[in-house]
Formats: sequence, C-alpha cells, structure tokens
Amino acid sequence: MLNFNAPSSVEMVLAELGGSISHALQQMSNATVVDQKALNDCLNEIARALLQSDVQFRLVGDMQANVKRLVNLDDLAARHNKRKIIQQAVFKELCKILDPGKPSFTPKKGKTSVVMFVGLQGSGKTPCNVVSFASSHRSMSLTVRGHLTGVKTGEENARDNDEDDDMVNA
Repeated sequence: MLNFNAPSSVEMVLAELGGSISHALQQMSNATVVDQKALNDCLNEIARALLQSDVQFRLVGDMQANVKRLVNLDDLAARHNKRKIIQQAVFKELCKILDPGKPSFTPKKGKTSVVMFVGLQGSGKTPCNVVSFASSHRSMSLTVRGHLTGVKTGEENARDNDEDDDMVNA
C-alpha cells in the first residue's frame, strides 16, 4: 500500500543533517568549558554531517575556516557568551552555503530557455507539476513549448486503448 504522507528521501536526508548539526551544537553547549578543543570538536562533527550529506568538500572547509576566524576564543572577554557566539557564527556560515549570492534564474521574453526537471524517484517531478510550471510561465506572457518524455496525453492514451481493443476483437 502506498503512503503519500511518508517523507521523501530528500526530506529524510535534510532531517538527519539538521539533527546532526543540532546534536553537535548541543554537545558544545553542554561542554563544561568552551575552549578551542570544544570548538574544533563541534566543527568537525558538523563537517562530518555536511560531507555525509554530499556537500562539497571545499564549501565545508571554507565554513570551518570562516567560523574559526569569526570566533576567536582568545580575544573574547570572559563576560561574552561563547556558546551563543559560536552558534550564531555556525548559523551564519550555513546560510552562506545555502545562499549562492546571485539571483535565481528568471526567464526573459524573447530568449529561449531550456528547463529540465531532475530529481530522485518520488521527489515530485509529476506531469501535473510540470504543467503547473508551464501555466505559471504562460501567465507571465512567456511562450512555453514542451515535451514530456515518457508521458502520454489523454488523447494518446485513448488512441492506445482503442488500438488495444481492436487487437482483442480481431
């Protein structure tokens, strides 16, 4: 039996990644003393989680280096909340990884653009979603031409069913 409410594999990976990052930050918060070793242990666990989730090695290395640069434990006075500063730095760097720093793709009138829907099985690349995408772009006065590979229209299905019926009656 199909369960349509079950989380997709992408959602499970993101949930696992979020849990790993939360666990690493919680371990750092529970440490008696927040020193360089606690910071390194936290960053190494976060890096391990990111790498297991297929984040590029360079991005993970940059994130670690930037957090260490932002959080200079030697320069922080005793009255500063080091745990909170580390959490904020990690959050800022993770947001930087997710934000490419450039605007997302927007199609332009009169210029041809090719759009391909790619994803894992069960990630929502249904004909309905493709048609919805095309409809929203038509409403922006863009010309939409397309081909759904491996998907038949209602007329094609009806034609095929008629041909099947002819073969059975012959």
